[in-house]
Order: sequence, then structure tokens, then C-alpha cells
Amino acid sequence: MARKEVLITPENLKANIIQNSFGNSPHKFYVVYDDLMNEFMIKLSKPEELVAKFSISETLSLLVDPSSLEVMGFQLSEFTTEYLPQFHNLHKTWYSKKLAQCFSKYQELNYEPQQIKQAEQKKKKSEENYYFVPYKIDSVLATC
Repeated sequence: MARKEVLITPENLKANIIQNSFGNSPHKFYVVYDDLMNEFMIKLSKPEELVAKFSISETLSLLVDPSSLEVMGFQLSEFTTEYLPQFHNLHKTWYSKKLAQCFSKYQELNYEPQQIKQAEQKKKKSEENYYFVPYKIDSVLATC
């Protein structure tokens, strides 16, 4: 039997793109939700571009470009059962805007830092202050 070779390790992952992805520069990103598998994915690369899945936990995986080993997004399994109940505002946005249906196919979204900052300033008065990998995702999703 052939021996399995580990190609991706935490040490050789690069996070330059994802760390800088939700800063001050506008750009496109891609979101999809698979209701049958209850998986939510955000990619910084186009949907047709190949990525490898690197599991961090049972419900969180990084999406990695296999040639450069750059983290290009993430996948959340058990999304509506594990993640949504923890975040009241995201939960409310998800169901009120019917985002499961909206994201049943990959959606190309525009990240507009000014629009997100305005939404976050309005929420500062809110009692709930949370960050969701790697930004306040409900503000971003609400713009779709």
C-alpha cells in the first residue's frame, strides 16, 4: 500500500492574501451556501479555481491554493447549527434576507470598505460586538 505524503502543513501555509483581503482596498469575493451539506464557503479566488481543503477543526477548513499554499478562503460546516446560533445579528440577517436561497449558487460580491465601516459604526451602539472570520460577516452579507 502506498504511503500518504502530507503536502499541506500549518507551517507551509501562507496567509498574506486573506490577512490583507478585508482592509482598505475594494475587491470581489465569492460566497456559496450548500443547504444539503450545510456548508458555507467564502473564496477570494473565482469559484472555478481549484483549492484544497485544509481542516482546522471538525467544522472549519481553510481553502488553500495548492500551488502557492496561500489561504484563499474558508469553509464552515454545520453552518446553521454550529455558527448561526452563536451570532444573533448574523442569524437575523441570514433568515430575514433569505441568504440561504441567495447563496445557493456562487455569488460574486464586492467588498466596499466604506460601506462596511458605515454599517459597523451604526452597530457600535449595539450591545453585541463580535468578529467573525475574518470580518463582521453579517455586514458584508447584508450588502448582497
